[in-house]
Amino acid sequence: ALMNTEAKVIMTPHPGEAKRFLEYFGLNVNTKDRGKTVDDLVVCSNAICILKGSGTLVAAPHEKSYINTTGNPGMATGGSGDVLTGIIAALAGQGIDPVDAARAGVFIHGLAGDISAEQMGETGMTARNVAVADDYVGAGGAAHDDGPVNGHGNTAQFLRATFDHKVPCALFLALALYQPDAGFHDGEQK
Repeated sequence: ALMNTEAKVIMTPHPGEAKRFLEYFGLNVNTKDRGKTVDDLVVCSNAICILKGSGTLVAAPHEKSYINTTGNPGMATGGSGDVLTGIIAALAGQGIDPVDAARAGVFIHGLAGDISAEQMGETGMTARNVAVADDYVGAGGAAHDDGPVNGHGNTAQFLRATFDHKVPCALFLALALYQPDAGFHDGEQK
């Protein structure tokens, strides 16, 4: 049924869930090879696949794969994936192409996690901390007036300027996805 649906499906498994899904299709999975794992997910599901974890991967049928560079280990907490799903659903619900919504959602989610880590540290972070930081970015707050966070100063300044000036969401996504410092790069994880 999943392979035959006309709907654009977005899956957000962590490596353990991806392994169980792929084993159902008889594949022997080495989740340490994240690039192959996400590619196999796409082939077996025909869905847009987000393999969560360090260097979250976003892959889709007939598209280039992307590795997100925002986020931190403190985000590995219960409910964080639900926050990610909510961000992506909010973007897709506005009519944004599902692949772009997945890529931008992963980036925004990771940046919100970086803001949360800057504010309170990675240890003890909760999904609520990430969600509140995401609201702060979205509200145009001055989340990064002190300088860059984890090397994302230019992106944070871009996000703040974008929301402060009420740039239309579609333009924001186009700029966020295609800026050189936007947090993604093509190819295999290094």
